Amino acid sequence: MQRSVSSRHARATNSGRHSPSRNKMRIMAKQQASVSAYISDISGELARMAGEAKLPMLAYFLNLARVEADMAQRIKDDES
Repeated sequence: MQRSVSSRHARATNSGRHSPSRNKMRIMAKQQASVSAYISDISGELARMAGEAKLPMLAYFLNLARVEADMAQRIKDDES
């Protein structure tokens, strides 16, 4: 007797083979938080340099990147 494609898919999906383990998810969240922190630091420094060089639009966008990286870092810190 052959099983239907949908029942095979349900078994494979429920077996956990297609979803990352919790440990892998924690590692990934820590890596993302670390990268976000680094981007925040670097873009903040670049924004400061752009401001000193009288490049206001560049400073604005770099600060925008810094704020976005800070938010992403906080989200990832809360998840782990």
